[in-house]
Amino acid sequence: MPIDIFQLKAGIVASIFGLTNPTPLLNFSEWGLFCTFSSVLLVLRTMANASTTFAEMTPKQRIASGTKNEVADKYEELLAAQSPTLSKLEIRKQRADFTTVGLINYAKPGTRKDGTVISPNLFVAPVRESVDIFMGDGKYQKVKVRETWFDFWNNGTEAEPNPVGDQIMELVDTTEYAVVRLYWEWYSKKEDIELRDILDDNGQPTGQKEKTLRYNPSKKVFAFDVLTSAPKENTAIADF
Repeated sequence: MPIDIFQLKAGIVASIFGLTNPTPLLNFSEWGLFCTFSSVLLVLRTMANASTTFAEMTPKQRIASGTKNEVADKYEELLAAQSPTLSKLEIRKQRADFTTVGLINYAKPGTRKDGTVISPNLFVAPVRESVDIFMGDGKYQKVKVRETWFDFWNNGTEAEPNPVGDQIMELVDTTEYAVVRLYWEWYSKKEDIELRDILDDNGQPTGQKEKTLRYNPSKKVFAFDVLTSAPKENTAIADF
C-alpha cells in the first residue's frame, strides 16, 4: 500500500491551520502542538501500512513523501527492535543456492561399496521429482521425471545443532511418504580435485589445463521443510 501523500499533506496543513486558527477549547500553543503531533502519527501510521519503508525509498521518493528523516529513522529503529532475530540456519535457508521439491519415503545410513557405514552422522535418501501433465477436462496426472539421491549430514554447532540426518530418518520412519522442500549445496572433497587438459574443437590438447572433479559431487542437504505427508498407518498410494 503506497503512502497516501494527500493524507500526509492534510495532516501538515492541519498543523499549520492549528497554529494560526486556535479554537476556544485549546489555546494557541496547545492546539498547534496537538495538530503537529497528529501529523507525525499520521506519518508513522501511513509508513507502517506501506510496502516500501523509508530506508528502501529512493531520494526522490523520500522528497515526494514529505516525511522527515528523524521520524523515519525512529520508525526503522522501532521495527528493528520488534523484529525477531533469525538463526544462522534460517538465514542460510534464505540464501540457499539450490532447492528441490520432491517425494521421499525411504532413507538409510550412508555406506561404502562394501556395505560398511561411512559415518554415524550420514544418511542418504532418494527423492522423486515429477511433472504435472494435463490430461484434459481440467485433470492433471503426476509422472516421475527422475529420482535423485541426497546426503543428509548431522552437523551444526553446540549452540545451534542441525541434526538433519536424524530428522530425515524420523520422517521416513513415521510416514508412508512425504513431500519435502530440500535446501542443499554441492559437496566434494579436495582429494577429488584433478587437472585435465583443455581440448580444442578437434579434441586436441590446447596446452592449458583446468580443475575438474574425479567423481560427481554429492548433493548435501542442510535443511528441509515438510510440505505434506501421510501417516505410517495410511495405505494411500503416493502420487507425486
